[in-house]
Amino acid sequence: FPTNKTAELRSIVELLDKHSFTARVNGMRGMGEVAEELVKQTRHELHIPWKGFDDKESKFAWAHPFASELLLQMMPSAESLSPGIQKMMTTYIRMMLGSNLNSPVLFSVIYTPDCAEKPPEKSKDTGNAEMIITLSHTYRRPVFNIAKPDCAKRIRHFLGLTD
Repeated sequence: FPTNKTAELRSIVELLDKHSFTARVNGMRGMGEVAEELVKQTRHELHIPWKGFDDKESKFAWAHPFASELLLQMMPSAESLSPGIQKMMTTYIRMMLGSNLNSPVLFSVIYTPDCAEKPPEKSKDTGNAEMIITLSHTYRRPVFNIAKPDCAKRIRHFLGLTD
């Protein structure tokens, strides 16, 4: 996650907190780690693949059985991945759909160098955010890529907030 985007991410986190939104973050390397630091004093849920992941603790560290089934439905090739990688990927599912998979996010904020926000825009540079884009598309939730210069403005517009 580029350091020059940290200030913009901070302003998005502050905007969401000011309007009583809860941020769901994964605390994994990259944007997740930066977001985790930024949201520590705000409403947030830290979703991690298992207890003690990267020496972190969270009440959102358990695997919902249906999340694993959903992963294999969305990505049949995931069956060939190690159990640890599968748990990391189901973390995105729990983060997107809620710990009980019954409260989807309103939208997602990601960072990818290719600026992808929709399935046709994905490339090899989309990385792990591919799962978030796919889930968001499946559940008809917008994705805002912080790599795009108008990200914060589009989020404010989506939420009906004015400057």
